Amino acid sequence: MSEEKKEEKKIDRRKYIKYVGAGAAVVAAAAIGYGVSELTKPPPPKPTTIVQPTTIVQTALKTETLPGTTIVRTEERTVVQTVTPTPTTRKLVVWWTVEYSPVEKATLLELVRKFEKETGISIEWTGYSSTDISRKLTAGIEAGVVPDITEVLSHEMCHLAYRGLLEDVSDIIDEIKGDLLPAALESVYLYNSKTGKRSYYAIPLNFYATYIHYWKDLLKKAGYDEPPTDWNGFWEAFKKAQNATGVPAIGWTLSDRAEFDTAWPWEVLMLAYDVRLLTPDGKLNITEENRKRMIDALEWLSNLYFSGYMPSGVIEWGDPDNNKAFQSKNVIMTMNGTLSIPRWLYENARDAYYNLTATCPWPNGPTGKETPTSYTVYPVIIPKGAKNIEEAKEFLKFLCKPENYLLYTKSMLGRFHPMYKSALEDPYFNDPKDPHITAATKYFKRSMVPVNWQMHPAYAKFVIEHKWHRMIGRVVVEKWTAEKAVDEALNDLKKTFEEFA
Repeated sequence: MSEEKKEEKKIDRRKYIKYVGAGAAVVAAAAIGYGVSELTKPPPPKPTTIVQPTTIVQTALKTETLPGTTIVRTEERTVVQTVTPTPTTRKLVVWWTVEYSPVEKATLLELVRKFEKETGISIEWTGYSSTDISRKLTAGIEAGVVPDITEVLSHEMCHLAYRGLLEDVSDIIDEIKGDLLPAALESVYLYNSKTGKRSYYAIPLNFYATYIHYWKDLLKKAGYDEPPTDWNGFWEAFKKAQNATGVPAIGWTLSDRAEFDTAWPWEVLMLAYDVRLLTPDGKLNITEENRKRMIDALEWLSNLYFSGYMPSGVIEWGDPDNNKAFQSKNVIMTMNGTLSIPRWLYENARDAYYNLTATCPWPNGPTGKETPTSYTVYPVIIPKGAKNIEEAKEFLKFLCKPENYLLYTKSMLGRFHPMYKSALEDPYFNDPKDPHITAATKYFKRSMVPVNWQMHPAYAKFVIEHKWHRMIGRVVVEKWTAEKAVDEALNDLKKTFEEFA
């Protein structure tokens, strides 16, 4: 029996348990065979240790106590339980994202228990959605109350490092850098304005990129088994598929409501048009040539929309809407920043995952050059002010051990991709029968360019303020010319960089 089937069987035995948001820690614990009280149970310590109560915050489904257990489920309510763990001399406060699959959550908790058993360090583990964890961290920094370890998004990592709010983790990187992809190292070598130097301020846990997904059966109705690799031929194939099926060709998010689902495809489009707004060392590079290419790219994108090859609602889509449109087969193709769309199909429509859909690279750009992979990392940081830095580094070293790292990364079912060279070569990420994970692996074997917002905090601020969103909206909603919209955006970008000078 394959590893995936074993995991499925394990979760299927508890189909009555649903996993939602930050409360998944409790339920995931049940899925791997231990209860809440055992999550923080390390080996017996010295009897002189002072015992402190631990507060566990959870959010789950409807209110009830599962038969034969102490697990409480509630609907959209926060339940706070205070328990007294077995006395311990060392502890660690960890904030993590737990909004994804049951297998991933269960694996995380399994690793937590293993670490506690091996080290005697008790982990106070709290799960949040990716949105909530960002807000919580911002509030914690302002209040001076931070965790010892937390995940962050790449633009936040860049900002925090610039402000001198991250612990240097060069000692951990030195131990693992031999097996790290060069792009992973580059992503976390960040500038600190307090020291005036660059150093390693994060652990690059995983990669992700903007992937293209399409329905093979709909594209086949236009006579294509797979899309061509040249720029014009690629997009023409999907236009023909729309004409043959009546299904809108391209689910390209163009709204101000979305966060990175609007900005990131635009970043890739600029790469395809050979626009390089930053130098390799993160300096602004606005040239007349780049300006003209950006105008061409924006005109091409807006013409695609005005020609009716996108759903009219893309100018109002939020981040989940392109996922929903693709999953319900209301668009023939879309692009997305992780493999969350295929993973939804894997968990809910297995035949569509294996037989009816596929993931493919972006086509070569209009000039014929290969479009580089625009990538970013999902990093882990130790914030300045953390009380248990030694324990935090010990846990991160534990998590980065190849056997632990590979177990965790596989549990994501392809949502993110590994940063290790050895892990990327694992058969799981190169299965020719898998039309999505293997295709995504090829992204990281192409020429790779870090997404601009992780290269400089000024660029991150520009993107967070939705300046690319506004530029696109100027054209597709307000009917500005592409030239006028691009000039406004580049002027704003210059001003933002001046703030960081």
